[in-house]
Amino acid sequence: MLQRKIIQLFGQSAPIEDITRVFIRYACRLCPSSGISPLYRLTLDQKQRRNIRTLKDWFDYSCHRNDLYRAHWQLTQQEKPQYRAVGRRYGIDPADLLYQHRLLSLEERTDLRATPEPQQYTTHQILDVVKQVERYGRFLVKQYLRYCYNNDPGIDREDFWADATCQAIKVIRNYEVTGLPVSKMVPLAARGISNHIKNLAIFYGKEGRNPLQRVETRNDTKEAWYCNVQAEQVEHVWVYVAPDRRKGKYLLAEFDNRQPAYVYCCRLYETVEEADQALLDHRRGCGGARTTVVDLTTHHTDDWMPVATSLDAPVGDDGATLIDLLQFPDYSPFESDTLDDLTQGVSDPKARLYFDALKGDLGPMFDQFCLEEYGKPYAEMTEVGLTRAAQRYCGVTRKQIQQAIN
Repeated sequence: MLQRKIIQLFGQSAPIEDITRVFIRYACRLCPSSGISPLYRLTLDQKQRRNIRTLKDWFDYSCHRNDLYRAHWQLTQQEKPQYRAVGRRYGIDPADLLYQHRLLSLEERTDLRATPEPQQYTTHQILDVVKQVERYGRFLVKQYLRYCYNNDPGIDREDFWADATCQAIKVIRNYEVTGLPVSKMVPLAARGISNHIKNLAIFYGKEGRNPLQRVETRNDTKEAWYCNVQAEQVEHVWVYVAPDRRKGKYLLAEFDNRQPAYVYCCRLYETVEEADQALLDHRRGCGGARTTVVDLTTHHTDDWMPVATSLDAPVGDDGATLIDLLQFPDYSPFESDTLDDLTQGVSDPKARLYFDALKGDLGPMFDQFCLEEYGKPYAEMTEVGLTRAAQRYCGVTRKQIQQAIN
């Protein structure tokens, strides 16, 4: 099955032996996911490299990798490997299993034999994990993707919920062979859901879709009065409220007339009157132990501000708006004769073919190239992507284009 999958993706001309060996090692978990890197040193074209990533994803999120790992582990435990029985048990072709097992070196087989027996999660265990992380996934969807499905009629929150559930099952399939209990699998699934939804928020442009930006300010210091009993005076200080600026009951403070130093928290007061009274009690010898300390809660501001500026909003004292300050040219910068005038004296055939591709004169040939290489037709590509695609299609560099124009 593995060989058929590789042949289907790469074709007969690809180096099947090298690719098969790397993916067998990857499937058997004898090397980390960086074992995919040797494939990029092979002489493969861009389409084959894209198929490598597709095959890696297929291995990451399928049960076939776990079945293959269990089959190879079962073979290493037998004195005389029974390929037919093991292959029939795990649904693998015995001929493929024999060929794949022989590709493993003696050291890899020894390490695989010493590992614990791979486990498999039952349907009840999977449902138990999914049930515990389902509420957390819905909370993350509401927090990160609410603006997306509220303003896009083609996206529903149920789609995001189902996507989070699928991601949790992928994480379970990835770690189930290690034999982790449900109590330890739940945090892994929750972390996987959190990372996946945050990536979805970036993909769907959460920051760009949100018309408001949260502005939160918090002061690092707080004003207080320090009763310095050694110097017998009251000093005005600014106390740092961060926990990393504390040493037990001593807080770092900045003074008006000397260097910052750590002060005792029970000698700090919110008002100068309280500090003067404490110093007077200390001089009389009647000041007892203080049971309360100064409140270190700082001023906190939480507000929302719009991200985009309206074109009708006034930007000056004279009442001018932003749309009044914009300068519109008298001509359209996208006129077709502008590019024709620029390429009228171009004699280089590659450069002329390049400009024809930009103008759309090449027809379906260039359009088919864009579909195969970039997954988009000619009309849906951006200007930057279109110029790069035209350079690759015509085999011309930017320097050659500039020389042809000049």
